Amino acid sequence: MFATEKDLVSQLKLNYGSICNWKPSSVRLLEEVDLGFGIADLVLSRLSSRSIYGKSILTYFDANIYKLIEVNQKVTIEQLQEITKASISEINKSINKLMLDSYIKKRDSLICFKKPYQSVALESIAIEAKLKNWKKALMQAYRYQWFASYSYVVLDSKFVLPAIKNINEFEKLNIGLAEINKSGKLQIISKPYKISPKDPRMNIILNEQLKTSLLKL
Repeated sequence: MFATEKDLVSQLKLNYGSICNWKPSSVRLLEEVDLGFGIADLVLSRLSSRSIYGKSILTYFDANIYKLIEVNQKVTIEQLQEITKASISEINKSINKLMLDSYIKKRDSLICFKKPYQSVALESIAIEAKLKNWKKALMQAYRYQWFASYSYVVLDSKFVLPAIKNINEFEKLNIGLAEINKSGKLQIISKPYKISPKDPRMNIILNEQLKTSLLKL
C-alpha cells in the first residue's frame, strides 16, 4: 500500500512500460499536465521521428484562431473578431505567430489557411493516479479524452477491487484501468481503444507543451 498518491506516481514513472509498448527512445513523459480540464498526473507521448519545432509556442487562443481559419479556409479579421469577441490587437498577435510558422497566409484582406498543424506526438496516453477513489479518478480520466488518444486510471493494488467490480463503468467511457503495487509491478486490467482527441485545440496545446519540454533538453 502506498502512503501517498505522490509515492504511487513516482513508482508509476519508473514502470509505465506495461501501458505502452513504445520504444523508450520515442516516449516523452510530462507530469501534472494542466490544459484546463483537470491536471493529469502523467501524460505519455509517442514522438514522431520527424518532429519539426516551430518558431512560436502557441496558446489556446492561438490554437482557436488557427482552427477557425482551418475550418473556414478564408476569413477576415472582422469575422474572427465577431466569432471570438477578442480585440483586433489580440487577433493580430495570433495571426503573426501563425504566419511565422507558415500555418496561414494573408491575401489582401483575407486570412487564408496554408498548411496543417505539425504535431510532435503521434499519440498520447493520459493517466490519472489515485490510491483508491476510483469514481473520482474515472471522471477525471474521462476529461483527458479531450486531448489524449487514450486515458487510464491507475490505482493502488490494495484498493483496486471495487473498481474491478465496476469495470463496466470504465468500458462505457472507454477508460483503461490498471493497478500498481509498491514494488512497481503494473498490471493492465482493461485497455481502452484509441480515439481522436475530442478537442483538437487542446491537443495542439499538449503538443506545444511537448515542444517546450523537448527544447529544454
